[in-house]
Amino acid sequence: MIGAPHLPFFLLGSLWAGMVPLVWLWPGSLPVDPRMWHAQEMVLGVAQAAMAGYLLTALPAWRGRRGPALRGLPLAALAILWLLARIAGVWPQTAVIALAFPLALGAVVCRALLSARIWGRIPIALAPTAIALVWHAMPLSGDGLTPVLAVALLLSLVGGRVVPAFLRARLERGPTARPVPVLSRRLADVPVAAALGAHLAGAGPSWTGWLLLAAAAAQAMRLARWPIAVLWQAGTADLWLLALGWLWLPVGLALIGAALAGGDDAASAGHALTMGAMGGLILAIQSRAIMRRGPGRLMPGPATLLAGALLHGTVLCRLLAECLPGMMTASALIWSLAWAIAAAGMLNASTQPVPHPVLSARRDHIRTTTQASQGRARAGGAVQPPRRRTE
Repeated sequence: MIGAPHLPFFLLGSLWAGMVPLVWLWPGSLPVDPRMWHAQEMVLGVAQAAMAGYLLTALPAWRGRRGPALRGLPLAALAILWLLARIAGVWPQTAVIALAFPLALGAVVCRALLSARIWGRIPIALAPTAIALVWHAMPLSGDGLTPVLAVALLLSLVGGRVVPAFLRARLERGPTARPVPVLSRRLADVPVAAALGAHLAGAGPSWTGWLLLAAAAAQAMRLARWPIAVLWQAGTADLWLLALGWLWLPVGLALIGAALAGGDDAASAGHALTMGAMGGLILAIQSRAIMRRGPGRLMPGPATLLAGALLHGTVLCRLLAECLPGMMTASALIWSLAWAIAAAGMLNASTQPVPHPVLSARRDHIRTTTQASQGRARAGGAVQPPRRRTE
């Protein structure tokens, strides 16, 4: 495990995601406000562990190199910093210790990107640090909406590119596989950033709410440029996990926007973003590291599919908890069960060979078909364009 940087962080994040909601079952077990601690550990604990696993996994591909970006003692030290941050999170006076992990993670990834002159990835590398700094500045005003909107912007920036990329990777060659222009991709991020900016600038809740409703519409409209028809093909369960997780983003933005525009509390609606979009995408992406490999596709096992079903079911339970008694406890237990299943999968994967690539299937069959076509051309045979298998 210590040689595969994604495994310790995906495992730690899964275990912590299952443990954090249990604070609602024993509300007096911590010397802090359980509501704020719960939100803090979902954003700074679970999300940052997932970002660490993703960044350290993607870094070699960004630099065009093979082998893990971090291993051995440096990887162990980074994991220990994450654990120390969780302990320090119980006492607000230890914020410096809690910031050590995101600062160290950002330094490791940015140093590698700067040495390779890869400037465009630096904002993503610094995202965990930025969110941590925003969070630790937030208690001065008691504002709980800022980190949620920051997470929404991060999901739009990262998830809005990762999900369609995996969808297009499953397509056959053709006009539907053309990439979306950069400007078109980024237009959907603007309303989310504008809502976050307006909130930080002290705009009224109604202004932020209407901006979030516009952001929800923009996120829904970007689906028109995605090859969502591929979801109806056979063998796309891994893509459905990604799509369902991402769909909570426009739903969550709409629910929070409607609550703010109507003058209501948006705390409950925020769970569609934190539990649904953030949790769903984390589970979908990290599970790709342990799925079985097929010809050009990934095949999630029954345990992974069960974890995904439980996670999305518990989001619905949490959204209904305000009007149905008992749903709070049920949602906490179901959520913990989903992440316990995910953690068991990560623990089992630590005893298996690490697949390459980690988060997607190999496409050797495409290269083989291309080489065969070139061989027929040299032999004077008719050349047929290689087709990418989509099963």
